[in-house]
Amino acid sequence: MKPRKRKMTLFLTILMSVVIGLALILTFIPMHIGTLNYLSFAGNLQYANDLKGGMYAQYQFKNGTSAEDIEKTVSEIRSVLSEKGYYSPFVAQVGNGVRIEIGNTTTHDYKGTDKLLDAIDVGLFELRTGTEESKKFIDGREHITDVKLGSSGSQTYVQISFNEEGLVKYKETMNSSVTVYVYMGGNLQTSFAGSSAVYDDMYLTFANYAEAEDFAMKVKLGSFIPVDFNTEETRINTMSSPYSTASLTADVNSGAYGKSNVFVGMTIVMSFLVVLAMALAIVRYRAIGVANLLSMALSTCVAIFLMQALPWIELSISSLFVMLLGFVIMFYGAYAYASNVQSEFHEGKTLTASLESGYKKSLLPNTFVLVAGLVVAVLFAFFGSGAIRTGAIISLIFMLASAFNNLCLLPWFVGIYYGYNNNKPAYYGLKGGNKNEIQ
Repeated sequence: MKPRKRKMTLFLTILMSVVIGLALILTFIPMHIGTLNYLSFAGNLQYANDLKGGMYAQYQFKNGTSAEDIEKTVSEIRSVLSEKGYYSPFVAQVGNGVRIEIGNTTTHDYKGTDKLLDAIDVGLFELRTGTEESKKFIDGREHITDVKLGSSGSQTYVQISFNEEGLVKYKETMNSSVTVYVYMGGNLQTSFAGSSAVYDDMYLTFANYAEAEDFAMKVKLGSFIPVDFNTEETRINTMSSPYSTASLTADVNSGAYGKSNVFVGMTIVMSFLVVLAMALAIVRYRAIGVANLLSMALSTCVAIFLMQALPWIELSISSLFVMLLGFVIMFYGAYAYASNVQSEFHEGKTLTASLESGYKKSLLPNTFVLVAGLVVAVLFAFFGSGAIRTGAIISLIFMLASAFNNLCLLPWFVGIYYGYNNNKPAYYGLKGGNKNEIQ
């Protein structure tokens, strides 16, 4: 490693200072400039439900619900939520019921989420020719196959499709002299004058799109969810982020309730370990420790930029441990480099030779760890799904960031510092060895 000329070293120092400064600002500092609202790279990251507040709903089954019907219920609820733009909700059987947790949308639209959750236990959809249950001629679960929302000109309509049995009953019953009553969960919703069935599907028109959309959603829920809920035991409320110290709900079953201190404590411990490792590296390895701090700062900015650029990545609690593993690999790279430099120096080599051979000897273990990590991450990303795939992609990003850090940035920053101090081994945490530097 030959020392650079002082002017070149000064130029690189100024250049990298500007680069690191801009990277940190763009990554972590939101800005408001006129009408421009810049969130920062970190502010643009997406979070899974276990890391953000939102709303929850708890529904209890009536007695006699089969395991098959419960599975269908969970699947149908997920499908409806996905249609409404909630792509990663928590939906699962909890005890004798179903629990849903939905993270905040970017607009924090509690009203829309509450309306959707409130409709899930709407109950069985029925069409009757009178108010008595015996007047029922369409049962949503037995006769309806599809519900669609559409528009024609200025009108918005809901299109209801029937199976063969339902179509026969629909055509036999509908005529101009009948009044049709719409029931959901045994409660009268609305009624309208009947007319002879011209089409195989039933078309209901509405004054505006919002009303039609709401009705279509309830018909679908009341037809395709195969179970009945005990509406008196339904609970819907807001829930706080696990990193919030002010819970928004008193629901003890919430995955976020009462655990804020645990999650905050975990984050503090993880952050403390990273800071402690950096501090010990600086104390023990001096210039190499400082170079590692700078290179990790820039590598972290690159990793955050890549994560926020991929819209399907949502950070979860498990993702935090994956990121911590990425930092461990970065530290390992710096340790492998520094320990090999120290070993070479103790064997009697000069500072220059120690830095060169130490870097070369650290390439093999660093490359092995990085390649192994990349292979595992790619396999999990390809064959996994859901949170496993997301964690694998985050791991892949941090493996690439670690390679950038350990193989490029770290020796680069050490080289810049070497341009200022190329004959003082103590500045690199080196003691003993060959103090005579041959240029």
